[in-house]
Amino acid sequence: KVTRIDADAFVEQLDKTGLTFRVGFTGGEPFLVPNIVEACEKITRKHYVSFNTNLTLARIAEFVQRIDPQRVIEIHASCHIKELDIRGLIDRYCENYRLCKEAGFAIKAVARAYPPLLGELGRYREIFASKGVELEIGMYCGDYEGKHYPEAYTEAELAEWNLEEAPDIKFMSRCKGQLCNAGYNVAIIDPEGVVYSCFLAGTPLGDISKGFKFRKTMLRCPVDYCSCPLNCYDVPLFERALEETKQK
Repeated sequence: KVTRIDADAFVEQLDKTGLTFRVGFTGGEPFLVPNIVEACEKITRKHYVSFNTNLTLARIAEFVQRIDPQRVIEIHASCHIKELDIRGLIDRYCENYRLCKEAGFAIKAVARAYPPLLGELGRYREIFASKGVELEIGMYCGDYEGKHYPEAYTEAELAEWNLEEAPDIKFMSRCKGQLCNAGYNVAIIDPEGVVYSCFLAGTPLGDISKGFKFRKTMLRCPVDYCSCPLNCYDVPLFERALEETKQK
């Protein structure tokens, strides 16, 4: 069962803060939420949205028709190449990509350099290019056949896919004790509507329908390795937090 968004209550709590928000929808698939388009209409009257999506659902066409692209910061279209190919969804992915692009949405198609795919990435990149989609290749972060990536990439692989400067290289880095703006000007919301500082810190800040309050100071990361360092995801917000709190 996919939970509907109580958009009226959510927007009311956002507006009470007097701040302007970027509401990022991600993992699982946000376009499975039954009222996602209606919710975005209400959110984007004053705020902004962004998406991580596999870009294969029919609801995307409705989203393109009803949402102002100027209120959408980014659509990160995760391209799971093999799954798309196996399920015969490459054409649908590309069609939805073109639909968003032509309507003026900021969208990028990102595939991961998953080790078993490395030998085929060139062929797939050509296939997607022929359908109007320019694939960006990002690093894979994780284990495969006893090796840990991204450290296990060879210099030749990094050079071939222009991965040397990919921001993903900073992910899963040792973060314990370092300053983080999670809970200060950034928060996450679980499917039940509980607001937390981040997925790993686990500090509740409130509820999207009843109200929430940000921390007055930045926290120091309590975990050894972080998979979503906010100083990489949103550099301006992180730097603003440092400037406002004067923390070091």
